[in-house]
Amino acid sequence: MCLLAKARKREELVKLLSTEPGKCLLKLRRRLVKNFLDLLILMELQNTHLSGYDVMTLVYRRFRILLGSGSVYSLLYRMEREGLIAGTWTERRRIYGLTDKGKAVASATDEFFEDFMDLDVFTSTH
Repeated sequence: MCLLAKARKREELVKLLSTEPGKCLLKLRRRLVKNFLDLLILMELQNTHLSGYDVMTLVYRRFRILLGSGSVYSLLYRMEREGLIAGTWTERRRIYGLTDKGKAVASATDEFFEDFMDLDVFTSTH
């Protein structure tokens, strides 16, 4: 998408968010991101390693939602306890990557989302 198209899309989004339906959309968007943050992390870790700060930055850049560090780090620790991710310390940061179990879950999640998006609800024109 070209820069002009992105700017127009952002303008339209800002206008929408100032309306009552837009405020509801913003709340829904925030709830979706927070509820599915673990899946978002798994999907991103398929491509690269991330720190907790990287997760917060990613969510802000992609969704314009600021997450608290407590929410992010507690989720990362839980995912590590469940064996989905493994963290290693570098100089000052803990960097997370997928374990074999995490790779399997991420792969299954990819397939689920593909099936989910193929539902008629998302592809119908009525």
